[in-house]
Amino acid sequence: MVAAAYSFRHQHRPLCIRAHDLRVYLQPEGDAPGLETRIEYFAQGRACYRERRWRDAEIAFQRLLKLWPEDCPAHMYLNRCREYLVSGPEENWDGVHVMTQK
Repeated sequence: MVAAAYSFRHQHRPLCIRAHDLRVYLQPEGDAPGLETRIEYFAQGRACYRERRWRDAEIAFQRLLKLWPEDCPAHMYLNRCREYLVSGPEENWDGVHVMTQK
């Protein structure tokens, strides 16, 4: 099984133009120090995000970015959390991000 040999973290679920729910995963590069912590912080942020706990998710992603400022997916989620704090998604939102641009 691939998961046993490699570390992955779930990125997001964009809804593409053809309305297919697509799960995106990232394989972090190498055996960088703190890789497990980085994956854990990201998972905590995503869990809060999926539960609509925007402030808690924002804190988790900020904590991750303090240690790994180059983490682009964490920046993406942090920005979405900040947008949702102002104007949240629809009531029936299921965590899928609808992509309106390429």
